[in-house]
Amino acid sequence: MRRQRLAAAAFAAAALVASPLAAPAASAPPAPLAPAPADGGEGGSKGLQVPVKEGVLPNGLKVLVVERHEAPVVSCVVKFRVGGVDEKVGQTGIAHILEHMLFKGTDVWGTTDYAAEKPLLDRTERLYHEILAAREALPLEIRRHTEVLDDIVRVSHALALAEAAPPERRDAAAAAALAEEAKPLLALDPSVQRVFDLEREFCRVQEEADRFVVDDEDWQILERNGAWGLNASTGADSTQYFYSLPANRLELWALVESGRMRHPVFRQFYKERDVIMEERRMRVDNNPNGVMWEQLNAAAYTAHPYGSPVIGWASDIARVSRSQVEAFFRKHYAPNRAVACVVGDVKFEAVMDLMRRYFGDIPRQPDPEPVVTREPPQLGERRITAKVQNLRVPQVALMFHRPALGHPDMFALDILSGVLSSGNTGRLDKSLWEKRIGRIFAGNQDTLYPGTFVFVGTPLPGKTLEDVEKEIGEQIARLRSEPVTDAEFAKVRNQNAASLVRGMQSGMDLAQTLTTYEILHGWDFINTYMERSAKVTKEDVMRVAAKYLHDDNRTVIHLLPAPAADAPEGNGK
Repeated sequence: MRRQRLAAAAFAAAALVASPLAAPAASAPPAPLAPAPADGGEGGSKGLQVPVKEGVLPNGLKVLVVERHEAPVVSCVVKFRVGGVDEKVGQTGIAHILEHMLFKGTDVWGTTDYAAEKPLLDRTERLYHEILAAREALPLEIRRHTEVLDDIVRVSHALALAEAAPPERRDAAAAAALAEEAKPLLALDPSVQRVFDLEREFCRVQEEADRFVVDDEDWQILERNGAWGLNASTGADSTQYFYSLPANRLELWALVESGRMRHPVFRQFYKERDVIMEERRMRVDNNPNGVMWEQLNAAAYTAHPYGSPVIGWASDIARVSRSQVEAFFRKHYAPNRAVACVVGDVKFEAVMDLMRRYFGDIPRQPDPEPVVTREPPQLGERRITAKVQNLRVPQVALMFHRPALGHPDMFALDILSGVLSSGNTGRLDKSLWEKRIGRIFAGNQDTLYPGTFVFVGTPLPGKTLEDVEKEIGEQIARLRSEPVTDAEFAKVRNQNAASLVRGMQSGMDLAQTLTTYEILHGWDFINTYMERSAKVTKEDVMRVAAKYLHDDNRTVIHLLPAPAADAPEGNGK
């Protein structure tokens, strides 16, 4: 079988004990960080320089390599230029779904017989679209009563899953209870029966396809060959797959990641979609912090897609089809939409040869249009209150619009953030201990498009959210009206420089930082940050505080514990 032959090739690649990708032990290691010459200007040297070597394949895949020969290991990241910001209304959450699906294997691994599995996967997809059509064909009086329609969707799917489950997983009592719940729904109209029948056939075929699945086969292969830290994540601006492994197993990484990019198979799609729905309930619906950030972003952004949650709105997740996700993959997950970074005991030329052999024939795709919708200027304060279960201490958050990474004002905002929240000596922490009001944090996250500067606070016993919000306002007013002290300015610069250097010591941290900067602004940002930050003046800090941290530019949320009687129906179940 084809899968067996290529799986054997994977293990053969992993068995290269003396791989040419691993540098000889006797080679003289280049310094991982080289000090740049002084520029002679105010602020001193340009800081440390990361010795990155860059290559680009003809299909557009950018490759970044940092040679570090201290230990025979490599840290690898493949980062795609796609995230929640690239999704359309009604299709939110697709980038996050793809994060899950790209671990489901390919036509080579993740299956015992892809030739037999594929027709069943295709049949499953056809049945799903028939189910959607059958729901649309229900009488208008049923469809416009969304609670009734939701019950039909939920019960028909849950009953079909229960009936199709193999004997070892079958719950007869649950199936019987669902059958009783279905009776009044089936009595509404004869067309409801077709929805139930299609769901039953859909789940039966889905179970038949699952007989060929080998769960997590790529993870198993990698871990048996020494890989660690295997993970992936999805953000608003990028999606990344990353892990570390012995340097002489780098060819295995190239095999697995090129397969993920070349021909992923979205097997078990609808079951995984159900898993993601549960993840959303856990991380957002039943998590106070999840509720706060989702509500705050939705209020702060009226037009830009940053206002939609990366995990997706529940109604979008529940309806999205495998074919929609496949189309999104073909558009955004091409080599010209990716950057690969290898940090560790390798030679640049050998890495590029490996990348050409494994990734070079993957076709590029047309570059998608960037997001053209701009968030309009905010014309006044927006204020919301959210009441949630499982919240012990109320919270307040203030969100202010500010520019994207690379804008000159971002360097001053970074200094401002450090003045406020730089450990126990930051102004907000001093406020906590001196005034005993509450715990407050200020942050400035890097983004591809204009983003936000945020304050989050929780009051101490006896204090209120209004007390915390008043303290934040006083700290902002102070920043706008008087320069920061020399000691604060020097401390924050030193802390920022130390943080940047600490982030370079771990191979994985460095690979993540380089690929993130490449997606957002260009990887060389890491080599220019300290120089540009050193040019920020105290007047710049005052100016950006006045420009961005004013009342008309802010969105405020008060997160309060909900009384038990106010709990949304089904919350916490």
